[in-house]
Amino acid sequence: MKEANVKLKVVQPLLAALGWDTTAGDVEMEWSVRVGSKTAAVDFALLLEKKPVVFVESKGFESKLDKDDAQQAISYGRVEGVKWSVLTNGKELNLYDSSESKEPEECLITSLSLDRLDRESDEIRLLSKQALISQEIEILAKTKKALVAARRKLDESRSSIVAAFAVALAKSLPDLPTDLIKDLSDKAFVKVQAEVSLAREKTEGVGVGITKVAPRGKKGAFGGEPHLPSIGRQDIDGPPEATVLVCPARLEFGIDFLFKYEAWAFLRITRRPDYLALYLTNPVSKILYLGEVDRLSSPLSTRSDVEEIDDEDLRTFKTGKRIVWLKKGSIRKLSDPIPSGKLGSAPQSPWYTTLKQFISAKDTGDLLRTH
Repeated sequence: MKEANVKLKVVQPLLAALGWDTTAGDVEMEWSVRVGSKTAAVDFALLLEKKPVVFVESKGFESKLDKDDAQQAISYGRVEGVKWSVLTNGKELNLYDSSESKEPEECLITSLSLDRLDRESDEIRLLSKQALISQEIEILAKTKKALVAARRKLDESRSSIVAAFAVALAKSLPDLPTDLIKDLSDKAFVKVQAEVSLAREKTEGVGVGITKVAPRGKKGAFGGEPHLPSIGRQDIDGPPEATVLVCPARLEFGIDFLFKYEAWAFLRITRRPDYLALYLTNPVSKILYLGEVDRLSSPLSTRSDVEEIDDEDLRTFKTGKRIVWLKKGSIRKLSDPIPSGKLGSAPQSPWYTTLKQFISAKDTGDLLRTH
């Protein structure tokens, strides 16, 4: 197929399947971009609130997606301030982060074969309208960036990290021979390095980054699966006076715990909420997930009081804190997440609000006034 046929027979149907409605103004073809003294046209611009959020460049079926093509697609995004750029020839599809001032291969978020969509549905779903609204793509990009940086820092700091392991072991296990402590420290570093590499590999060409990494130990109903049912806040069926506990969560640590256990821990709270809502911090900066509360644990005295949670996930345990357990399968992704309001209105600690306020809130500032 020539480029025109790739656009017509592959790209347009694919965008429609991903929720981009050409009749509703979601897609504009031949989007003008000013590059230096010349004007170029991007094949497709995907729009949210009439602003482009993704540029899509098409090539002919027999064209190779080379570095120059990638650089061109990325440059259009950089000029227009559009973060995500797509390059496809109808057989392959590459997704780039245009905001990165790096070589194309370093801007690459995911690459997939369009003739294997039955096996790569998680990957293509990153370009769905819903994924752009919920910013799942941001989660993957941030996770990949953090893991690449972590691996680089590990390589650069091996000697100091091994020395730190040795000091910690010698302090905790003073009777061990020095040679054994050194050997154990080397092995500990290699293990950490391997785990970081494994986590990085699992974000290469897959869906939603850290929530996609298969957790160990007991799994919740979703088993780490990011394909959650979505719900609009107006469709939440509960009494207006029901209490919603809003908790902040960082991308690097947190949302994997929610999916792994269908629970949230460890909190110093006194009353049982009816719902738990999760606010994802920068760069998402939105309340994105909601689940119904099943039970609230008693204040925990020791780590041995904690059941159904792996030791590796007890790092934030403190005496007197509690676990909020959710009803199995109740976690939903908000199709209309609550964005962060003005400076100082984002949750820094657990908040209580009412379901009525949660449903009607325009931003987190509205919830702060009921906190």
